[in-house]
Amino acid sequence: MRQNSVLVVCLLIPSLGLPLAAMAQSNTGSSRVLEEVVVTAEKRSENLQTVPISISVATAKDIADINAFDFKELQKITPGVVFGGGAGLQSAAISIRGVGPTFFALGTPPNVAVFVDQFAQAQIGAVFSTLVDIQQVELLRGPQGTLYGRNAPGGAYNINTRNPNFDGINGYVQGSYSLYDSTDLATQDVRAAVNLPLFDDTLAWRIAGVYSDSDGFVDVENSESSINTTGGKDNKAVRSKMLWQPSDVVDLLWIVNYQDLEQNPPGFNYDGLVPGTGGTEASPVPAIYNDFDKRDSYASRGSEVTGKIKDTGLHLTWDTNLGAVDALAFYQDLNTSSDEDREPYPGGVSTFQIDADSNITTFELRLSDNGDKFDYIAGLYYFDTTIKTTTFVIQQGVDVNGAADGDTEGYAAFGNVNFHLAPEWDLSLGLRYDDIDDSLTASTTFTGINAALDDQKLEFDHVSWSVKLSNYISEDLMVYLSVDHAFKQGGFNGLVAGVAALSDGFGFPIPPAVALAAADTLTYEEETSDAIELGIKGTFLDDRLSLGADIFYQRYKDHQVAQTNQGVDAFGFLFTSFFLASIANAEEVNTQGIEFQAQYLLGEYWDVALRTAYSEPTVDEWSTRFCPSGENTTPDQVYCPLGDGDELNNLPKWNSNVQLGYSRPLQGAWELYSRASWTWQSAPAGTTITNDFSESKSLLGLTLGFKESDLGLNIKAWVKNVTDEDRNINPGRKKNGDDALPSAFQGSFSPGREFGVTVRYDF
Repeated sequence: MRQNSVLVVCLLIPSLGLPLAAMAQSNTGSSRVLEEVVVTAEKRSENLQTVPISISVATAKDIADINAFDFKELQKITPGVVFGGGAGLQSAAISIRGVGPTFFALGTPPNVAVFVDQFAQAQIGAVFSTLVDIQQVELLRGPQGTLYGRNAPGGAYNINTRNPNFDGINGYVQGSYSLYDSTDLATQDVRAAVNLPLFDDTLAWRIAGVYSDSDGFVDVENSESSINTTGGKDNKAVRSKMLWQPSDVVDLLWIVNYQDLEQNPPGFNYDGLVPGTGGTEASPVPAIYNDFDKRDSYASRGSEVTGKIKDTGLHLTWDTNLGAVDALAFYQDLNTSSDEDREPYPGGVSTFQIDADSNITTFELRLSDNGDKFDYIAGLYYFDTTIKTTTFVIQQGVDVNGAADGDTEGYAAFGNVNFHLAPEWDLSLGLRYDDIDDSLTASTTFTGINAALDDQKLEFDHVSWSVKLSNYISEDLMVYLSVDHAFKQGGFNGLVAGVAALSDGFGFPIPPAVALAAADTLTYEEETSDAIELGIKGTFLDDRLSLGADIFYQRYKDHQVAQTNQGVDAFGFLFTSFFLASIANAEEVNTQGIEFQAQYLLGEYWDVALRTAYSEPTVDEWSTRFCPSGENTTPDQVYCPLGDGDELNNLPKWNSNVQLGYSRPLQGAWELYSRASWTWQSAPAGTTITNDFSESKSLLGLTLGFKESDLGLNIKAWVKNVTDEDRNINPGRKKNGDDALPSAFQGSFSPGREFGVTVRYDF
């Protein structure tokens, strides 16, 4: 298997060297220009290079260039964004500019709002598993609340899928097949779409679907295990879009989406002596030594996370004399269930199960117009989100059952006016008001005792604002300055609620440290921030070079940060699971950095693109940070504060992506193309236990393809993670079972080298 992958790499590398001399050729006489990228970040169609916001755009071509089949792969070409929690259905999280949750954001207020066809998603995990018929993805960095119905204090993802059209029957069929070097098992991905005009210029329908099946990328080496491999998936998704245009001024778009998802998280990876494999008095055979990059699991059983997502939305657009009226209504239901093995080694008996039913109902009404003196958008927004969870945990032979029922209801009014002060000057003023109510009912059964918290309530209201000043120095160059004040609501930590009930309602003799932490952590306060950004954008060299750069600074008060320390000695092994990824408030946090992107056409055949981001999040004060195991000075110490410029997290500060592409016409309508994509991240900002894995990481992808425009045929071979890079940077520790033996490092699994082929037919 490894020999086969090396062969594919050897075939691809020469393709990138196809006439290297062309790299040095003069651009004189070149007729190529960069295509204009149109975005809808400000709810109107604009050239990306004229929008006073830091934006990264992934077009359908960009997504195909990196051979991405699910949403989490887009972080390669949107530096500064980290998809945490393995990007799973329940554990998915998004951090941006080094700030935001890195794990298990289920049920928490989003730092980065995710919109699909302008509809806010109930949970971000709803979009991480598939990419169905995507037209374009826009990442907006920084506060965006005065432009959107759903609040977006850290940024927003706009995911636009292809709409129906009246250009006849058209569509595509695409199939991909790939293998991982670490296993002999395959991944298949099939996707298709068809556009059907039902009545000329009046009614059109587009339906698209995806089927993706993988046997996994991790071999299981435990002979008594119920599985042979893990890390796989079985995902199915379909989207229907119906467009009705009864007149020249009215459009009605009806969208229906369904996803049936199954994921098999591979659990923990171990470097060192694998727990449960020997070396103890009870099992005197030598323990098995493992390396992270072997990608071998020793789990006794498999883990499974399943989900069903159903949603429907209506979007009415009506052009009136006063402006464009947009009315949107949306409902989404997300049902997920997880059964995870938290002790994936021989003899491990833990169970961690969460069933979650989340839904969202939204209504939005907007009025907007563009004029010679000013542009404006004003809107009203309503949302109601409910989430019901049940939790079942077995740790060290003790059973704990929990249930939580939460509801968040909110209203918002927002508006933004962009004044054209002069031909070269624009001033944008935005305002937003939020009124939000949050409620929670929770219960826990612990060793036969049931405790409950009934109808706990929180209320939030806040005014956010935005000021942006733009100077269009020329038709091809602009600079901008933006100042924003943002807000994010507080909420409840649902898993903690049952523990708090045991202590407060029943006086159950749980450890004092656990009772203290539960009381402090049951709720978290609202977060506010002030941000400033200075940017420049332009196109040069006869539209063959585009550049964009910005510097930013954002200061947070009561920043909502996840408690990610896996081992808190004061909690003991059992209660740690209830506090993992709970949200706390850090009194003062800052982040600052730079972002840069450029694209350049080299002669007639080559193109190069660079995207890079640097962020430095630091803590001025955080008094309620849980102590990582070993940092505490006494066994019952709960909090180990941070401050005075300490690192907020261990995320790499630098993230970059460089792409080199080559395309050349062949005989007839055939075209040869190839691309190299290199994604690099710096060493982690800090580590908890060891620096042994603290190093920069690189991911190299290669593609070689042929396409024929008349036939609509596109065939390519590709390789991901060419160097078979392991991505563990900050592992924890796990004892073998005998204190005399060295503890293993406990990290995560990441996909190794993958090579595949894709065939696509457009009609």
